[in-house]
Amino acid sequence: MRVSWWIPWLLMVALIAACDDGADPDGVMVGAGCGGGGTIPGDDDTGGDDDDAGDDDDTGDDDASDDDTGDDDTGDDDTGDDDSLDCENLPSGPVPFSVMYGPKATEDMAFDDQGNVIGADNGNLFQSTYNGSFQMYLPNAGGFIAGLRALPTGEIVYADVSSGTMFRVDKSGVKHAVLSGLQYANGLEVDLDGMVYAAEQDGGRVRRIDPWTGDYDIVADNLMNPNGVSFSPDYRTLYIGSFGEGSILALEFDEHGNPGELTPLVTNHGNGLLDGMGVDACGNVYVCEYIEATVWRISPDGQVVEPLIELGSETDWIPNMQWGSGYGGWAEDRLYVLDISANKMYEAQVGVPSKYRAYP
Repeated sequence: MRVSWWIPWLLMVALIAACDDGADPDGVMVGAGCGGGGTIPGDDDTGGDDDDAGDDDDTGDDDASDDDTGDDDTGDDDTGDDDSLDCENLPSGPVPFSVMYGPKATEDMAFDDQGNVIGADNGNLFQSTYNGSFQMYLPNAGGFIAGLRALPTGEIVYADVSSGTMFRVDKSGVKHAVLSGLQYANGLEVDLDGMVYAAEQDGGRVRRIDPWTGDYDIVADNLMNPNGVSFSPDYRTLYIGSFGEGSILALEFDEHGNPGELTPLVTNHGNGLLDGMGVDACGNVYVCEYIEATVWRISPDGQVVEPLIELGSETDWIPNMQWGSGYGGWAEDRLYVLDISANKMYEAQVGVPSKYRAYP
């Protein structure tokens, strides 16, 4: 198991503080609190380096917000509480939404740092702007493309269900096969070290995959149709949704990244067809429900389950969602929900950004 990148980084910060009589390091500040694609001013290198994600500049600076809060708890990992958030007074559902036409994405999407959203349609990858214009990003990417996420380097990983393969697209636009033999890898999630968590719906498991080497381990097994996956703000709990069972399970990881026991967050929810998932900066869990076309918000303890965005009048299939990046008009405190139609999505003001993401 790899040693987390933030331990030697924190030692370095402590030495600098001792030498500089407590002065803050220059040029290191995470934007937008703990949410929705915060950026690191002064660090323009978003990747292109296929080395270990733990060495990437974008992930190595993730503890910068500790300088502002004075909280030296290494468990925070720059994913802790943001004093500007009012987590007790978020908008109640159902919240209003607007329909957006133009952006090309169907099953899943990821944002870059240039104001684009990247998604798949008919086996190709496209990048689209907020105003709806789009261009080809990667032709002939695969067949049926499901999960898609951005790595801390800015590279894209996606699951081609048709071939059972996860691919990585480097910054020059070249795709690389990472791992084959996946059984309907539907949901993808990326941790702060760049490891990819793939929920195999037909395999009943979640794999943790190194997107540069293809090495993997299985962190959860014997699951019922695992679909959506998303980490908590501290990246110590992975939420796993079931497409058919209506449950969301919580998988805890220890400080060394070892998975523990699965515990239920919710069970027998709705019609049972739970699809894509996300987690906000307050730790609330969001899940798309198939056919009902409702985005549900669930409190971190699972006690409050609320219909937040009701889209049944527009569609019956909302596969996934992402918070905006803060670039190019994609607002950080708005949730962008995909319609299975390639050129349609929904924008909803949810009053809170995403949990911290290493990119963009």
